[in-house]
Amino acid sequence: MERKEQERARKIKEEEQKIIRRQQEMSDLESRLGVILPLVNEANLISKELKRDIKFNVKLVKTLPETNADGSTEPPKTEIYIKADNFEEGYYYQWPEAKFQDRCYLMRDLINEYFDTHQIPVITKDNDPFWDPPEPQLIGQSFMALKNLIYLVENEMEAKILSSEGTSGIRG
Repeated sequence: MERKEQERARKIKEEEQKIIRRQQEMSDLESRLGVILPLVNEANLISKELKRDIKFNVKLVKTLPETNADGSTEPPKTEIYIKADNFEEGYYYQWPEAKFQDRCYLMRDLINEYFDTHQIPVITKDNDPFWDPPEPQLIGQSFMALKNLIYLVENEMEAKILSSEGTSGIRG
């Protein structure tokens, strides 16, 4: 009977620790969003003022849990990305927080130059804070057990792709 109570107490303690970790992650996420959201609004205003057809939005991406060597999993984390819809190029970029913050400083320099000269600055793509060369982007993940490879057994399983938004489907 005492063993069951110890096991129950251990499970309760683990659940409490999970709740505390989730609360800490949510608090951290709120503070990071408190910094990023005003920058996104500022970048949208600068884009509009400079007559650029680019819109910025915040995108929250939940990372898939990592499996440790002992089989346990780390809790998933939420990453903040800024999606820059570049309608001029017909493409979009996803920037991590740090990259977006760096770009905001460059955008401020451009808008200050515009306010000083009353002319939209002429910039090339190399020094344009609104532009990035197209890069490969992770659009989804799929998981498949590889045990069958040891025995040289074919695997006819169809693995669904999980998109970064958490939806699943045959093609994401």
